[in-house]
Amino acid sequence: MQKDFDGWNIKKQEINSGTVPPLFTEGEIWHCHIGINVGFEANGKENNFLRPVFILKKFNRYTFWALPLTNTSKSNTYYHQLRDISSGYLNLSQLRLMDIRRLLRRKIKIAPNEVMEIKEKVRKLIS
Repeated sequence: MQKDFDGWNIKKQEINSGTVPPLFTEGEIWHCHIGINVGFEANGKENNFLRPVFILKKFNRYTFWALPLTNTSKSNTYYHQLRDISSGYLNLSQLRLMDIRRLLRRKIKIAPNEVMEIKEKVRKLIS
């Protein structure tokens, strides 16, 4: 499959020049400009290179850890099926630091008890 690295580079420059960062909190799912990435890393889709991501950890008003969502049904320690989103799975192995300028729009807030469950799964995965 051919990846549009040139198109992503143009979009990335637009995103980087953005000046108005949105307010966000942990436990939310946002549409995010995740981009085109190397190999088996999660990619964004369509012209805006968007993919929904879960805000796992907010470090400050500019950076956060994100987990990309997928529709692919997987039942192992690297995935978490979301209860509030039908056919929504978090890819725990694709945890990454992101900048607020990549966020486009808020989609949904996950229940606090499920957020705690996700954080515990990530802790187990990285320990």
